[in-house]
Amino acid sequence: MEAHIRSLHARLHITAAQEPQWEQVAATMRENAETIDRMVRERNAKLRTMTAVENLKTYAAIADAHGDGLKKLVPAFDNLYQVMSPAQKKNADAVFRAIAEHYARRAAPKTKPATPPAQK
Repeated sequence: MEAHIRSLHARLHITAAQEPQWEQVAATMRENAETIDRMVRERNAKLRTMTAVENLKTYAAIADAHGDGLKKLVPAFDNLYQVMSPAQKKNADAVFRAIAEHYARRAAPKTKPATPPAQK
């Protein structure tokens, strides 16, 4: 997580004046990661003995925690975004778009190449 936070800090060109807002973003990211890591460790420790229903419930709890973490991150990031220069905002938009596109490509269904028409 620390490497991701440092990378994002650099990619967003955070200035010294923006550090207080950035620290709130970074603290929220750390807190969210700690929560998810703890939940995943607890789940993994029980995997061999969980029923299918328990498995699904723990997965749902992790997904809920992820959503809750994002709900905390949005206002922290919005506070940072509001003090960014127009150029930084444009850059931040591009950085987050690239991240989303990366995950969209990973999640896209794999398609088979079109079969060439039969030769007569």
